[in-house]
Amino acid sequence: MAIEQLTHEEKKIVFACICAIAKGPFFPPGDCSSRLGIERDALFELIANFSMIDDNDPDSPAARVINNSMNEVCSGVRISPADWQKWFDVDKDAVRSLFNKWRQLQGWDPRGESRTSSPYFNRLR
Repeated sequence: MAIEQLTHEEKKIVFACICAIAKGPFFPPGDCSSRLGIERDALFELIANFSMIDDNDPDSPAARVINNSMNEVCSGVRISPADWQKWFDVDKDAVRSLFNKWRQLQGWDPRGESRTSSPYFNRLR
């Protein structure tokens, strides 16, 4: 699992991305499924059980949520500097760098192409 290869501090950043997107004012609650690939209730369950998250299967809800949340934070939703400080202890470049690292650990390249031929993510291109 890619998440297991991250440091404790890096996992905190991933968690912050997921929480910001799930709980922040960045898009309407009804957009959760279409933007993250998971229903809102399942998203909050994943947050509650983050310490046991399993992103081993690239098509799993956990892998989709990590990928899509970090993507939203890095290049999807606009987060004002004031909001950024509420959700993150690191700058956007650090989040972007971690997102690329996680994707590479997951077997994907930074452009979004899967090296593991995941049908779900290949359809997103």
